[in-house]
Amino acid sequence: MISSVYVVLFTNAELKQKEQNKAKILISKLQTERDLIVEHLLSTLQQKIKNDKVLDSLVHSQNKQQMDLIYNYLIKKHFKGYFKKYDLDILLCSDGIEFDKHNQLQYCAGYYAEQVDKYGKKLQGSDFYYMDNHNGRVSYFGAINYYDTVPKYSLYIMLDSKLITGEIGYPDLLIEGKIKTSNNLSRYSYAKYSNGELKSRFGNFPYDLNDKMFTKQPVGYSMITIDNYNHFIYKTQDNNLIVLSKIKTKTLDLIIAFSYVFVFFNLLLLLSLSIINLHSLIYQAQLNFENKLLMSMIFVLTLSFLMVGAGTVYYNIQQFEKKNNKNITEKLESVLKNIQLDSFLIYPADSLIYKQKLNELLRKQADVFYTDINLYNLQGKLIASSRPEIFNKGLIGNLMNPEAYRQMRINEKVQYIRQEHIGNLEYTSAYALYRDTNNQKLAYLNLPHFTQPGALRKEISNLIVAVINLFVVLFIIAGAVAFFMSNKITQPLRMLQNKFMAVELGMQSEQISYNKKDEIGALVNEYNRMVVKLAENVELLAKTERESAWREMAKQVAHEIKNPLTPMKLSVQFLQLLWQDKDANYKKKMEKYTQALIDQINTLSNIANEFSSFAKMPKPHNEQVNLVEKLENTVNLFSHNDNVSISIDLNNISKLHIIADKEQISRVFNNLIKNAIQAIPSDRKGKIHVNLQHIKDKALIIIKDNGGGISEEQKEKLFIPNFTTKSTGMGLGLPMVKQIVESAGGKIWFESTLNIGTEFYIELPIAE
Repeated sequence: MISSVYVVLFTNAELKQKEQNKAKILISKLQTERDLIVEHLLSTLQQKIKNDKVLDSLVHSQNKQQMDLIYNYLIKKHFKGYFKKYDLDILLCSDGIEFDKHNQLQYCAGYYAEQVDKYGKKLQGSDFYYMDNHNGRVSYFGAINYYDTVPKYSLYIMLDSKLITGEIGYPDLLIEGKIKTSNNLSRYSYAKYSNGELKSRFGNFPYDLNDKMFTKQPVGYSMITIDNYNHFIYKTQDNNLIVLSKIKTKTLDLIIAFSYVFVFFNLLLLLSLSIINLHSLIYQAQLNFENKLLMSMIFVLTLSFLMVGAGTVYYNIQQFEKKNNKNITEKLESVLKNIQLDSFLIYPADSLIYKQKLNELLRKQADVFYTDINLYNLQGKLIASSRPEIFNKGLIGNLMNPEAYRQMRINEKVQYIRQEHIGNLEYTSAYALYRDTNNQKLAYLNLPHFTQPGALRKEISNLIVAVINLFVVLFIIAGAVAFFMSNKITQPLRMLQNKFMAVELGMQSEQISYNKKDEIGALVNEYNRMVVKLAENVELLAKTERESAWREMAKQVAHEIKNPLTPMKLSVQFLQLLWQDKDANYKKKMEKYTQALIDQINTLSNIANEFSSFAKMPKPHNEQVNLVEKLENTVNLFSHNDNVSISIDLNNISKLHIIADKEQISRVFNNLIKNAIQAIPSDRKGKIHVNLQHIKDKALIIIKDNGGGISEEQKEKLFIPNFTTKSTGMGLGLPMVKQIVESAGGKIWFESTLNIGTEFYIELPIAE
């Protein structure tokens, strides 16, 4: 989160600086703004004007309305269509003397030559000039010379861009792909002021007609914020202003940016963790209840986002198409009601005057309704158009669209709307039947409706971005809420888990206090009942085990004591008989039976000692014990047995310490080696091998013999008290060994094969 905040703030500061630098570049371009489309059209227009016979006659006429006639003719014939974005002004000079619209005499040739030298930049392939006169408007100037007559004439033509300009239809197609323009100002508004007056403007910001709101700024570049817009201002010494405006970054934009960065960092973290834990994710992919709840909420939010987003986009496309169709239908109805073609359609179709007048009528209607208009006859052939240059250049054929013609002519549709295209340019085209006052079919009217390039795409993308922004913020909010909710919901479960983990047999388990009457409450009640029942069962089990142990011990003790008592009783009875009979060998027999009694008494003493040792082992006195030393001492103790060879392999270990009671550890090794010796049959030479290994933080001792082995039935009972495979002993040695090893933190196990031998393994932790 801290990284996301830092990235957003740092990026915002950098973008502000970058925006200021970019604004300076764009303002410098606005200072010398040029219209490449007009420059291309002017390069082809000059020769047409020069060769225009009608204009030539108007220039040489001596009519008092000469300038008005020339002006109107130029507007209608040559400076139409795209040139409507400009104000046209003309001057006519004869032998260096100028006649303006009011026939006032002035000298002009020298003046315009000076202006061209000072501001003019000649257009390629043309005698027209781009006038870089810093008047806040895009200006062009050109001269058409008529030097083949007397007097000589020069027609000066000046074009200045209008304050608010707009264009419809096919203008981009008319430049034949020779000029490509890139609009870097589409996200900006801008205005140009000269001498305090607004000269041109573009965009959505409502600039004033004067520059009062910007006059306090110093000469050069500066920036101010007005009406939630950042205004980048360039002011010149001669009081000219260029203002470039852009909507300022809002707090909501920063929040949305933070959301994106935060989600990106989390996805990056999730991806890295997934790669690191790929094995566990594949083989141990399990989610706990809390994560399942969290993932479920995020899944529902994601699914709703996809459904709402898809539905919104689909609805928006449908509404966009409906709106376009409604607009073009309304325009079509308006054109049908206002256009009067009856008087024109009486002329022959191939009449030049007919075509010119009809084109002019359609052009006027196109200006009124802000749309192009085409007119086809009932055979589907073009009669007239408000923009005939499209057809003259061969961009569209002179025949009506076949599908539209089929619908209008064969299916007799009153209106028909379809999508058409010229190359990659798509547009909506509407057709309608035009009837005269007598309801007779006369022609088919066609309106090609153009939207801004990519308008639908832009509207959809803006909508998708808005939906994504909303859902990204919702994702974070829902994720946080889901996290806290799932944590809150699963908190009683974790409490139950901890309580269950703390439950131990023989220990007092604490009950849970939970007052809510919900599913968790029912589970807590069951837990509390289980704790009470478990305590009762543990107490009962302990009592039962104690009674069973006492019974078993009593039976075993009785059995073991009963065996020596019988020979002792017989010996006493024999002594009584010898005493009564006054036997001559009484003394000798007395010693024999007395020794038998002593042996049986010693047996009883051994039995008592073994039971006492097992039942009450002394508390271990733990200290560091060197295993190497203990093993060597044990092996040396038993190495004098002639029937058994004992070997030891310490694996070059000189010292290896554990924490244990050294006396008890000696008892473990003594017992195991003694058992190994006793397990060797009388018909084979005994071999016992002791091996010591150091494995990580453990010591492993292996005691291997070649004795008779242990059967499968005996393996399960080997560490059970009172179980023995020998004719002597109480069966308490191995249980005692296991108890000592486990109290030292280790473990003991064995592997045995009948008639081959047994291996005992003892693993003990090494002292740190």
